[in-house]
Amino acid sequence: MPVLTNERWEKFAQGLVSGQSAHVAYLKAGYKSLKNEKDNRSQASKLRHNKEIRGRIAELQLEAAKDAKITVMDLVKELQAFARLSKQCKQPGAGVGAVMGIGKLLGFVIDKAEIDATLRKPSRRPTEDRKISLEEWKQKFAPKQEEPS
Repeated sequence: MPVLTNERWEKFAQGLVSGQSAHVAYLKAGYKSLKNEKDNRSQASKLRHNKEIRGRIAELQLEAAKDAKITVMDLVKELQAFARLSKQCKQPGAGVGAVMGIGKLLGFVIDKAEIDATLRKPSRRPTEDRKISLEEWKQKFAPKQEEPS
């Protein structure tokens, strides 16, 4: 994903990747401070969940990881060392955390599944007022029957 065309969105994404809170990144990106602090935080949160901004953040994070020369396998090896240490120290909770971290990095554990769905609700009022026959209604709304093979 290239640099975002909306300059404020790009500054916001870069601020988040650099470690700023969403609220601070929102204000530094050039958005006006609203009277109510809660409204500022709410607007920053909404902006953070924008698909284009989330994609740009992921891209910037990947670039930062490449620059730091950190790979997933480096992180897995470090977590494995922590898992061994937790066994030696008889701290099973820490070991479980390390193993879960490995699972997350390798894609075996998903914390939260995001589902994008468009909900379409029927109109409360008919769009046109006309009577139809039972046959027309069945043809239009009845479930389709599978034909035997």
